[in-house]
Amino acid sequence: MKKYVLRLFLVSIPSILLFVFSFILAGYIGEGLMYPSYRELKRSGKIYGSKFDDNTYRAYKLEAIEENPTSDVLAIGSSRVLQFRAEMFDDSFFNVGYMIERISDIEIFLKKLPKNRLPKTIIMGLDQWMFNKNYDSLEYNPDWGRFDYSKISFVRYLSFIRSILKREITLRQLAGFNYSRYKGLNALENNVGIRYDGSFHYGKQLDMLLAGSDKVSDYNYSETLGRIRDGVLRFQPGDEINPLAGKHIQNMIKFADDNGIHLIILVPPLPDIVVETMRSSSRYGYFDKIGPYIQSFLKGSSHELHIFHTASSVGSDDSEVVDGFHCGESTYIKTLIKMVENGSAISKHLDVGRLRSDLLNRINRYLVYK
Repeated sequence: MKKYVLRLFLVSIPSILLFVFSFILAGYIGEGLMYPSYRELKRSGKIYGSKFDDNTYRAYKLEAIEENPTSDVLAIGSSRVLQFRAEMFDDSFFNVGYMIERISDIEIFLKKLPKNRLPKTIIMGLDQWMFNKNYDSLEYNPDWGRFDYSKISFVRYLSFIRSILKREITLRQLAGFNYSRYKGLNALENNVGIRYDGSFHYGKQLDMLLAGSDKVSDYNYSETLGRIRDGVLRFQPGDEINPLAGKHIQNMIKFADDNGIHLIILVPPLPDIVVETMRSSSRYGYFDKIGPYIQSFLKGSSHELHIFHTASSVGSDDSEVVDGFHCGESTYIKTLIKMVENGSAISKHLDVGRLRSDLLNRINRYLVYK
């Protein structure tokens, strides 16, 4: 029996060593059981991007809010608010974009925020299609487990192991990466991921756009325009506002009132060509009804609403747009400036003169800050 156990142990040694090695390696490159902390990313200035599970971004953001001092301003929404950055504000700021996919997510997420970490101001990004019944009927019970990310790290680690065993990633490739600047395989391979403040860096995609490459994702908005043509994937046709969206707007306003938060509701811009295509099809009547609908819930309130359907509505254009859904930093600085010009209280948290100067000295037409 002892000999059998010894033989089994000896046979298992290579597997044990492989497991230990891969475990250490995964942790080092940023694909292990842990994701970096807010303090680590802020101190190092690294871009963090996991290749195997985008939920690590969401988990990072929740943990950052829970473990760090309260931010004066939070930007909450889908990926379409991710270009707001800490450098744009004079007061403390954190970006919680990428957390919200549907308007019904908002109430669940707000209740996840610790009471002692609530901000003074929330910029709440609401996407146009959130109000379209044909995209989201809202006829279901809230998913209160929506923001449970307890299992993501192990799944990600197993995915990393599989990619090593299948030689999709080689040790030679891993040895050539810049670990002083990036953490996580997506960041290491593509210069893509989140910054310490929760904002998103597009990296390789911007390089390809600047080079005029036709290999870039959504080249000439072909994928997005195809969705509009087919009426799918957020671009389902619809004439009327979904009346069930009103309940979620009311809950959002009540949360802000109950907690002394100034709420700024923002419908962020899309590329002009996308909106023009939608309007010319005459199939998206709900689009221009969004503003009056939201405003009806804000009567008598000090909270704000800013509707910017197109990049040009904030003084930008499609040359500053990343793809059919997302505008770049330049457009989002112009959005903040336009909000202030329209009388927004966000002016308390930023310096418009400095933002204008930052635009004049931007890195390229997409990126303003390093």
